[in-house]
This record gives sequence, C-alpha cells and structure tokens, in this order.
Amino acid sequence: MIMKNKALCLLLGIFLLLFSAVSVAEPAPEIVLPRSEAALSMMNMLESDPGLMALMEKSIAAAAKINPDPDTNPVQSVEDLYEFIDWAVTCMPWNVLSDAKYPTLYDHIDQGVDYFWFVVDQPLPELEGKGYYYPTLQYHEPIASWCRKYANAWGDFLSTEDSWNDLIYQRIKSDPSMNMQRGWYADTNIWHTFNEWFSRHLIDPSVRPIADCAVVAPADSKPQGIWLIDQDGNLVQKEGVNIKSANFTSIAMLIGPDSAYQDAFNGGTLSHTFLDVNDYHRYHFPVSGKIVELRKIPAVNAAGGITVWNPDLKRYVLRDTIPGWQMIETRDCVIIDTE
Repeated sequence: MIMKNKALCLLLGIFLLLFSAVSVAEPAPEIVLPRSEAALSMMNMLESDPGLMALMEKSIAAAAKINPDPDTNPVQSVEDLYEFIDWAVTCMPWNVLSDAKYPTLYDHIDQGVDYFWFVVDQPLPELEGKGYYYPTLQYHEPIASWCRKYANAWGDFLSTEDSWNDLIYQRIKSDPSMNMQRGWYADTNIWHTFNEWFSRHLIDPSVRPIADCAVVAPADSKPQGIWLIDQDGNLVQKEGVNIKSANFTSIAMLIGPDSAYQDAFNGGTLSHTFLDVNDYHRYHFPVSGKIVELRKIPAVNAAGGITVWNPDLKRYVLRDTIPGWQMIETRDCVIIDTE
C-alpha cells in the first residue's frame, strides 16, 4: 500500500512537471484589447460590418503602398489602426508619429495631424458618385461621425492635467516654431492643461495694440481671400467658396438656417482667415458694437483637403483649395451689430 502511494505520488509529480514544462514552453496567446473608447468604437464598427471592414482594409493598403515606412506610416493593418488610435487619443500633439524625425515641434504637430487623415483619405472607387468632397472614408458614414468622436476624445485628454507639466512647458517655450518668444504671454508656467495653454490669454492687451484702420480680423490669422455678396445673399463667385471641406454659395448656408441675420449681409463682403496650430488662438473683435447672436453650428470633422505623401520631402502635404483648412468644422457664429 505504501509502495503504491509512493508510485502514485511519483507519477503525479512527473505529470505535474510535464504539464508545467508544456505550459512554460507554449503559453496561451495574450489577447490585448484596445483601451480607449475611440478604438473600441472603431473595432465594433468594422467587425460588425464586413463591407466597411473591406473598405478600411483597402484604404490602409493603399496608404501603405504609397508610404510603406512604419515610422511615418505606422498603420499598416487594421490591428495597427486600433493600436494607433489607442496611442493617439492620449498623446501630445507632437508625439502622434512618435518615431518620425522632424526638426521642430510645429513640424511634428503638422505631420501628426496630417497623417491621421492620410490613412482615411485614400480615394476608393466604391465611394465615387456619392457627392463627397473626396471619395474617401473620412466623409463616409459611420466613419465620418467617428472622426468627430475621435477628435473630441483627443481634445478631452488635452484638457486634463495629464497633458501638461513643466517639462512640456519648457519644451514649447524653447522651440522658436511655437512663437512663445514675443513677450505676449506669461513668462512662467501658469497653465494646467495643454488646451489651457493652447487657448492662452495675452499677458496684457497693450502687447497687441489694435491698428487704426478700416480692415479688422477676428483672430491672429492669415487672410485667405475676399468674396462679394450679391443683394440676395449669394456669393458672386458662382462656383461658391470652399471653406474647410464644404462648399458655400450663400451667407445663409454659412451662418445656418436658424440665424435671424441671413439677409443682413446682402450686398456686403465675405472674408476668411486661417489660424495655424502655433498661432495665438483667441478671438478678438476690434470693433465697437453689440453681440446680437452667438451660436455653435455642428459640422463634420475632416481635413478639408486631400492629404498626400511627398516621397521626396518625406512629408505629408495637405492639398487644400483656398481658403485653408481646419480640423473640426463645427463653428461658432458671432454676429455683431456695429451701428
């Protein structure tokens, strides 16, 4: 009886050793799921719709054929896309392409923002004839709506204290491309989040005196053009004006059907100006008057141009028609009565 028990114990010990050895040699594959809601949302959309999955795979493959370099095009598959989204919604704007080599923070931000659109901005025959600005996934539902959620999720992170510290401040301050050397802002780190810094106030109004002239601008922005408005509120330029990725032919289209001032600009002039990522990002209204209407007009989230890869420069280029582009096309409508 004792011998049998010893034999059983010995056999059990050998079995456990063998089982342990097999377990060590062949570990179960680790299943890593995306952490962010944006990545999970993209995964659910694609995996529940084979047709949409096929379009995304085709867009990614087209982008990878144009730029196969994983440093500047890390999304080479759908799985890569999920991982990239996870990374991008909680990274700093200059770290979107973390392995790319560019000389300034501005270049890193510019290329990182352009890159995301490059992935979903590959023209697909299946999307032709649908009336899109360009036959690509960024204008195709449900991807178009997801793009807005992605941008909002990134914006939410950049409004947290995890997006800011003194090292980040010093890096921005020391980079000439970020325009922090003009004496316009506080000379110490008074901000708590990236977005708080991004929407920073002037240290004093006197550092940016208002010019005594007839032409005014709502922001520290680059003029993109002017267009005449006829007496019916339509733009004299019959083909309309491309602002972001939308084409406007009338003031009513621009300020929205809910505005009480659709006819107030008949016979006037439309101008458009563009703020870049390193510009001072607050509105100023250097005119006297009364704000009579203030509304937010929701719109799509799109690049407002065609994003291409320049292999000679090794950079993404946004081929945008004048006027220039912005990332989120939701806009504020502020109407001022200057009389």
